[in-house]
This record gives sequence, C-alpha cells and structure tokens, in this order.
Amino acid sequence: MTLEEVLAVVTARRVPLAAELAGYLALEMAEGASSGPGELEASHVYVSDEGTVALVRLKKDGDAEPTIRAFLGLLLEAGGTQTPALGLAARKASGSGTAALARELEAALIPVNRAAGRRALARLAREVKRVTQGVGRNASIPPPERGRTESRRPSTPSFSENEQPTAAKRPEPAVMREASPSKPASEQKAEAQSEKKAALQRPISDHLPTVELSNADAARLRALPGTTRESAAPLAPPPQDELDEAVTKPRGVPVAPAVSPPPVAGPPATAPAPAPTASKAAEDDDLEPVEEAPRDGVDELLSSFGVSDEKGDGAVGRDLKAIVGVDPTPPPLTGTSPTEAEGESVEELLALSKEDAKAAMPAPAAALPATKATATAAPRDPPKPAAPPRAKPKASEPARPQAAPKAPSFADERALPTAPSIRHGEVRRRRGLLDVILGLVLAVLLGAGGYLLLMRATAPPVAKGPTQPSAAPVPSSPPRACKASLQVEGAPDKSEILLRIGQAPVEVDHMPVGTRLEFVATAESHAPKRAVIPAGGAWEKSGDGRPRYELAIQLDPSKARGAVDPWPPAEPGSSAGGEGAPGVVRVVASPKGAEVWLLVGLGPEALIERLPCAGDTHVLVAGTPSLRKRLVVRESDFVVSPSGPNAKTAKVSAK
Repeated sequence: MTLEEVLAVVTARRVPLAAELAGYLALEMAEGASSGPGELEASHVYVSDEGTVALVRLKKDGDAEPTIRAFLGLLLEAGGTQTPALGLAARKASGSGTAALARELEAALIPVNRAAGRRALARLAREVKRVTQGVGRNASIPPPERGRTESRRPSTPSFSENEQPTAAKRPEPAVMREASPSKPASEQKAEAQSEKKAALQRPISDHLPTVELSNADAARLRALPGTTRESAAPLAPPPQDELDEAVTKPRGVPVAPAVSPPPVAGPPATAPAPAPTASKAAEDDDLEPVEEAPRDGVDELLSSFGVSDEKGDGAVGRDLKAIVGVDPTPPPLTGTSPTEAEGESVEELLALSKEDAKAAMPAPAAALPATKATATAAPRDPPKPAAPPRAKPKASEPARPQAAPKAPSFADERALPTAPSIRHGEVRRRRGLLDVILGLVLAVLLGAGGYLLLMRATAPPVAKGPTQPSAAPVPSSPPRACKASLQVEGAPDKSEILLRIGQAPVEVDHMPVGTRLEFVATAESHAPKRAVIPAGGAWEKSGDGRPRYELAIQLDPSKARGAVDPWPPAEPGSSAGGEGAPGVVRVVASPKGAEVWLLVGLGPEALIERLPCAGDTHVLVAGTPSLRKRLVVRESDFVVSPSGPNAKTAKVSAK
C-alpha cells in the first residue's frame, strides 16, 4: 500500500493510527531516504504486508527531510493523537538532514522496538488494503452528502407502470382512478367518493403473498361461492372526513386489485342487499371493473380451520384419556367414609378387644390337639356387636360387587383382633422427653468441663519448692549486613572511575536523592552515551513510599570503523555524588542489555564504599580520547577490615 492510500483511509477514520506508529513510519522513511537526496512523494512510498517501507523514484532535486516532517505531521493530524516529542519533530525546521531526523525520531520513540514497529506497520497495511478492496466492517459506504438530489431519489417500484400487479401489498384507504378530462369536476368528485365507498367495503388482506395464476384458475376461484361482493353484507359507509381526504389526494396512484375473502363452508350469507337507487346505479355503471386477486391453497386451508368449543380442564383430560385408552378416574365419594360408616375407628377396635378378651382366649396347650377337630366342625363364634347400617350408594354411583367371604387360616380362637400395647403418640412423647433430658445433661457436662479448663488455664502456677530467679533473656541484635570498600589507585589524572551497576533495564538502590548522578551506558557496536540526573531533580513517589527516578538512555550506532568511539565528555565544572535520602533509580537503555556504569570518582584514586561482600566487582577507568581499562576484583580479593568482622576491604591498581 502507498502512503497516499494510507493517508486517505486514516483521514476518513476507517483505520485507527497511533502516534507511535506514525513515528515508526516516519523513521523508516528517514532511514530509507538517507541513501540519496531528493524529495519524496506520497505515491512513491510503499508499505508492504511484512511491515517494510520502500521508497521508489526519488526526485533528483530537493531534500527529503522537509517532506518527511510534513508527512509525519499529516499522519499525526489524521490519527488524532500525538506525543510532545513527535509533534516537535514534525514542526521543527528542516536543514539538519535525514540522519539527524532519524536520531530525533529514535529519541522520541524510546524505548525503540523495531520488531514491534514492523508488526504494527504490517497490520496497518493489511487494514488499509481491506478498506480499499471493500472488505470488512470498516469498508462501508460513507453517508451521502446533504443537498444532493441523487441521494433523495424515490425508490424504484417493484413492477413497471404497464404491468398489472398480482396482489396488493397494503391497499390505501382511498382508491382513485384517472378521471376523464372531459367530465366536469362535480362528476369526478362523485366518482371518487363512490370508489372510496367500494374500496372500504372490500376486506384488506395484507398478509397474502403474491401468486400469479392463469386466467382459467382465476375464473374458477371467482366462481366459488362466497367470493362475490354481492354475497357479502354491506359495510357501514365511512366518515365524511375520510372521503374528503381521499378526494384531495393526488391522482395517478396505481390501483391495487381487491382481494376476495376466503371461502367459508356452508351457504353464503343471506343478508339482503339494499336496493340500489338510480344515482347509485349510474355511479356503478361508470366504475371500471376491478379484477379480484386469485387465492392460493394456503388460504383455502386456513379458511377450513375452525375454533372448537371451549372446554374445561376436566373435559379435556377425559378426552385425552379416551384417546390414549386409559380408564377415567372415578370421582371421590361425597358421603361419609367407609371407615366412619362401619365404625372401624381405633377407639371402637380397642373397646371391642377389651370386651371379648376373656371369651376369645384360646384353650390350654394340652387340649389343643384334641379340640382342633371339634373346633373346626363346630366353631364357637364370639358375640359381635351389631354392625351399623351401611350408607346406601347413590343412584349415580355404580354398584360395587361384594367380595366373597374368605376362609380363616387359623381357628376362630386365634383369629382375634389384637390392639397395640402402646400408642404411637405416647412413644413419640416419651422419646421426645428423653431427648430433652439427655440434651440438658450433655450441656451441663460440657459447661462444667469448659469451666474446669478455664480455671486451670488462668490459675497461677504453684511453686513446689524454692526456686531461683532465672536471668532475663537478652534480646539479640540483628546481624549487620556485610559491606565492603574498594580503593582504586594509579588511574590517570582527570580520568573517570566508574562502577558497573548491571545490564539494562536495572534498578539501583540507596542512591542519594537531590544530588547530581551521572550514568554511562556502553554496548557492542554502539557509541557510549552519558545520562545525568541533575541536582534537585524531581523524584517520584513509588508504591512503597520511597523516592524513584526513571532514566532512559538511547545509544547511537558506532561510526568508528575499526577504532574506539570517543568517550562522551562530562559537563565542565560539575561534580557528582553527595549525601541525601536513599532512593531508587531505574535505568532503561536501547539496545536492551547494554551495560550501565555509575561515575564514582576521578583519577588518580577513588574510594568506593558500601559494596556488597558477595560477588565480583567491575571497575572501568575511562577518559579521552580512547582510554578504556576494565578492572575485575574477585570476591576472594577482599579481606576483613580492622574496623569489624562485617566489613571487608580491597585495593586495586589501574596502572
């Protein structure tokens, strides 16, 4: 995609463009234009699907720097967002060259991530291509401009003017026809009113689909009973205001044919039609016949449907059971229950068992074998109370067959009704009372046990014999961290002595707040770069409440071929270090992994304190023009200092 297409799509707000992405695009153009002079054109800058930027056919005259700055300003304005550094680079006066512009853009994009920038450019190219090809949700047609006649044209009718429609979508309340120019205005108005009345008497069926039928089918459908207008009862005439509204509507509206009502089974309506008057007959003669729209099979099927009589839930349930083949459930008895009618309550059974207990007692065990046969032959029936009269069944209830009497399995002496020895209600009451008593006993035991344990825990210890007071424990002081100091000697005069902090990104703790601190970043194939935290600079508060400072360093590629790059000069008359509250300095550098050094002193000697005892210590002695000497002090080189066991010291010479 060309830069011209990108600008057009982004300006139309079809694809979003971040300020950083515009900066990466300008950086790629600046680096590509550094090979030769000449102005750039938007149509000659290509962005590929892989995120690479290519410049084609540069002009022989002019300078590419002002055009790149102008393109950057257009991209920032089209995207709607910008950063202060990128905005300054776009507005800055040209004249420094494309190389200086590239350095400005790299400094504005710290930290520079070219891989992420190319991925973002590739995504931008794909999105612009989708919009230009009309694919995706962002490729919708923009709204038409106001005032243009093309955007307000009437919609095209679904059929031509000479074609007769097959069915009406929705008939208008008033149907009008082209009147003959030879008729006077009064006759035209009368015809319009009569046409309005006829249209209102015809039913409206806007739900019917459009069906094309042959002339024979249409004639057969019209011949069905109940499909003519004469068979239907006349409707009430419409209000006069609707007739006036129909007359005042513009003429030339296509007439939609009336839709006949669906056929109804049975004889047609017998309502007598009113006798037409002479004026009405004259008006009907002037009306043109309107063909009725044919009906399809779906309408005939719908017309055959009917609404069944409303039934209750019980009737519907009985019908469903009859369909499935399940016998209906008999209705419950409305009289007294059989148990109450026969007097077979629990109290009567208990009374019966008490009265006949002696008479129904079985014979002794010795006489059982001899009396078994006689008892079977001549049973001895105990006296039974007279049974209460049974309730007579109602006439509506079916007669229930009486079950045949069953032979007893034992002798009558043993077939005695037995009553329960204990009622279930008494068992439940006794069991509930027992549960309450057990719960109270358990609660008392638990309370007593807890009270004893509490008293034993709070009681003072009883001395069993003479005891001697023990010495109070002396709180031990926390062990002090081991700190080391390093003495660097033999460095050239006015040379800088630096301590290696680590590789970026790195955090340096216990830095004095409010003092001047100088850092130098070095990396392979890059020139060293100095960064300074000025004295009295603004430090931020971190989440834990400690002061914090963010420092970014951008290294430039090395320009010295086979030689050492010059050391970045320090500010004349400045001094680094001092005393202050401890803070944290976080250093980030580009490229990632660059070594970060802290300036700790100047030659010929310097004392570095508060070093950790564990690990090796790296010291760099540097100066102009090409002095570089790296000193490594091993952990074993440190010895215990005379000041204490938690202090170590070491010396190293830079000669």
